[in-house]
Amino acid sequence: MNDKVYYGQRKNYVGVKKLELDEALRLFRNKIDLMISELYFLESTGYHCTDKARVVGKWGSDIEIFIYDKIYYEQIWPIKEYYSSYTEEILFTVIEFLYDYVSEPIDKWYHEWNNCGWHCSKFDKEAGQEKYRVDINNILNKYGEGYILSEDGEVQRLADTGFESLVYEKINTEDKDNIDNRVNGAINKFLHYKSNLDDKKGALLALFGVLEYLKTCNKKLDGKDSSDLFNIMNGFDLRHHQKVQQKDYQKDEWYEWLFYTCLSSIKLLVKLKES
Repeated sequence: MNDKVYYGQRKNYVGVKKLELDEALRLFRNKIDLMISELYFLESTGYHCTDKARVVGKWGSDIEIFIYDKIYYEQIWPIKEYYSSYTEEILFTVIEFLYDYVSEPIDKWYHEWNNCGWHCSKFDKEAGQEKYRVDINNILNKYGEGYILSEDGEVQRLADTGFESLVYEKINTEDKDNIDNRVNGAINKFLHYKSNLDDKKGALLALFGVLEYLKTCNKKLDGKDSSDLFNIMNGFDLRHHQKVQQKDYQKDEWYEWLFYTCLSSIKLLVKLKES
């Protein structure tokens, strides 16, 4: 469900520029306005009815205080009133918040009495979240350094070119607690838009924990390749703090390389384990 690429872009007459914050905010407001008009937030906001008066939604009778209680920011809703004052941090927070409350209307009907308007009583949360992710990612992918709203509802940095499938194709094993949940949590932590070196280090430690677990499950990882991989972890001030460890290196670049190396190793070992 990607946006159509029009003539100017197909012929390279118009380049795909990176969005500035004010541009991203305008696109975000427009997208949310459209989804509100299509009733994708009706289950949360509730609605007014000429027969029933006020029908309260999931956000209760005081929407502003409900949102403040969840994200601790004021002057958020209605978005069309406040969007222009959002910082990047507020924008990303609101994007994540709305993901938790969007839902697709599946039995909408028009109440004609006194031109009351559209109503709905049944909603599909999963379908609404999928549409929301697609629409929002069309904005996030083009903003700044490039971002994405994950299936877990977190704004992350885009994976490096060529590593998209490694990051976004979820691991699916029968051992959720020891493998799937730990890997997905590490990915979210490493790629989170506000992750720092300590966050990335923590994510790498989690991935190496999964590697060690898989090593115990698969004897094919008992040779020199296994030793080399774990020597990297032990020798570069990640798991232990010793004088012999190397500390004078570019951690940002090193952590990025190690992150993708760990992920690819885990996915390979999962395949070997399953076979």
